[in-house]
Amino acid sequence: PPLATPSKGADAVTDPKWYRQELNRAYTEFYRNGDAPQQALGRNRVQDRLIAASRESCEYFKNRLNRSQSNTNLALGIATSAFAGAGAIVSGIASQALSGAAGFVSATRAEYNETQFRQKVVETLSKAMENLRDEDLKKIRIAQSAGIEKYSVESAVADAVRYNDHCSLVSAFEV
Repeated sequence: PPLATPSKGADAVTDPKWYRQELNRAYTEFYRNGDAPQQALGRNRVQDRLIAASRESCEYFKNRLNRSQSNTNLALGIATSAFAGAGAIVSGIASQALSGAAGFVSATRAEYNETQFRQKVVETLSKAMENLRDEDLKKIRIAQSAGIEKYSVESAVADAVRYNDHCSLVSAFEV
């Protein structure tokens, strides 16, 4: 059947009713096809695809957390060295200006390190997210061995969404 259309004045991105309709339609189609063992296999495949996408997204998120701290720190360190080195080479007022700039950049770098996520904080948050997700995955793997009548595709999708949600700063701080 063709896709449902979003409500008047809305689009597929902003219409929750449309999402519910499409999700219900997908579930109906899922259960319409195959016997129980095939449906359980299909459920696990759908869930595993969601988990794989979540892993990729989570790694990207954690890498961005690490990069934002380390790139800025590196750039400020290089700038400090450049200004200090140039200040030592030239003389007169230029030397004082460059030395002053080096001091300013160095202070900015120190302030950045104090006010932004430090590497240890990022590592701790990443570990907390990994621990939550590992626990989720253990439960998911146990549930996947159940038949479709005990572990529905709806429950499998909900568990995959919960697994995905545990890759966030909010969930890491709640641990």
